[in-house]
Amino acid sequence: MALYYYPEVLKQKNHSAFGETQIAGTSARYTGIYRCVECGFEDTAIRGRPLPPMNSHPHSASQPGEIRWKLAVTHEGEL
Repeated sequence: MALYYYPEVLKQKNHSAFGETQIAGTSARYTGIYRCVECGFEDTAIRGRPLPPMNSHPHSASQPGEIRWKLAVTHEGEL
């Protein structure tokens, strides 16, 4: 889970971008921190560049399926 120290630098935003699921290796729609839907592993991606690939981190036998990402944190100007 992403952590932060200064509460004044982050704010909650209800936006559809945070609900979108993207497949590993596809082009990131936003720059930010992405979270693996299956295991919670977090990584960064830049808009227009590939999201971390399928081999970016291992899944256990109890976490089957493709690595899929959801946006967790982004800059206000990205939305």
